[in-house]
Amino acid sequence: MSTTIGSFENSEVYLQRGPRIPFSFDINVLFSGYEKCDPLHFAGPCYKAAYLFHIVLDGKGTLKVNNAVYNLKKHDMFLISPSDYVFYQADEDDPWEYKWIKFDGASVKFLLENAGLTGQSVFSCVSDEQWDVINGYMDRTLEYMVDEVAHYVRATGMFYVAFGWFLNEFGEDRKQTPDKMSFIKIINFITENFTKSLDMDTIARRTNYNRSHIYRLFMKNMNCSPKVYIDNLRLSLACEMLHETQYQIRDIVYKVGFKNYISFITAFKKKYGVLPTDYRADELLGKITTDKAEDK
Repeated sequence: MSTTIGSFENSEVYLQRGPRIPFSFDINVLFSGYEKCDPLHFAGPCYKAAYLFHIVLDGKGTLKVNNAVYNLKKHDMFLISPSDYVFYQADEDDPWEYKWIKFDGASVKFLLENAGLTGQSVFSCVSDEQWDVINGYMDRTLEYMVDEVAHYVRATGMFYVAFGWFLNEFGEDRKQTPDKMSFIKIINFITENFTKSLDMDTIARRTNYNRSHIYRLFMKNMNCSPKVYIDNLRLSLACEMLHETQYQIRDIVYKVGFKNYISFITAFKKKYGVLPTDYRADELLGKITTDKAEDK
C-alpha cells in the first residue's frame, strides 16, 4: 500500500513515503472503561447509541445479540453495533471482568469491514501474543482517556493503532480490490469537501467515476446513498457547532454545507428527533447525554 516517492529509494539522506491514495477517516472515541462485575450484573436488553468493543479479562458471562446467544470466557472479545439488540450478563459463580471502548463516526462501518470485525459479534485471540497486544492497546487507551486535549489525542491515536493491528492480523489490508481503492478515493474527496457545494455530478467529475458506480459503492460499503452519507457528515458537524460555538443556526446551516435553512431543519429533526434550537438548549443536552453506566 505504501510507496516510496522520488529517486532516493535507498538513500540514507532522503526518504519519503505515502499511500497511493491519502486516507482520511472519521472516528470518535467516546469512552473507555473497566469493570469487575458483581454476580449476575447485566446490561440491556437495549440498543446502544454507538459501537462498543469489549475484551474479557477473566471470568464468564453471557451475551445475547438479536437471536444469538454466546457463552463467553477469558480472552474472548465482543463487538456491539448500534443495530444490535443486546443483553449481556455476568456469570453467577464466576462473574466476568472486562474492558471496553465506545466509539462512533462516519468511517467506522468501512474500517470494521476491512478489519474483519463485521458479520460476527464474538472473537477469540488465537494466541497469547495476540491477546497481550490487544490488551496493551486497551490499557493505554484507557490510561489516556482523561479530560485533557493532549491525552485524548493520544487515546485516539492508540485506538487507530489498535484498528491498524486488527487490519494487519485479521483483515483485508493486503487484498485491496479496485473497488475498495476507488471507494477510498471517493470517501477522502467527500471528507475534505462536504462543507462545500457538493453533488453527485461534482463527485463524479472530480474523482473520475460515473454516478452509478459511486452509488453502487456506497450502497455496498455504507448501506446508504452518497447524499445520506454527506448529510450525516454535515449534521454531525452541525451538532458540534451547536454545542461548542455561539454561531447563529442560520450561519451554521451554510458553514456545514446545506444549501438552505428548511432542508437543514428537516434533516436535523429527522435524524435527532429534535430541532436545532432544542438540541442547543442546556437542559435538553443534559437529558440526551448518555449515562456513563449505560456505556459499560
